[in-house]
Amino acid sequence: MTRLEKIAGACFVLGAGLLFPFKNTFTILAGVLLLVAFVVCGMFVLASPEALARDPEDGHSSRS
Repeated sequence: MTRLEKIAGACFVLGAGLLFPFKNTFTILAGVLLLVAFVVCGMFVLASPEALARDPEDGHSSRS
């Protein structure tokens, strides 16, 4: 697991943790910003040169 994947996971957990249980404006804003950061980090994880260079036939597939 790369550092960026860990950051994306942490942003999701912290964002959801701040967004849903609290009603304060600051915590809602922080939760939304962390969830946006999760989406951006996730995009960079999925579109990294290493991920794009992998052969799709080498990975796990749903085909039998």
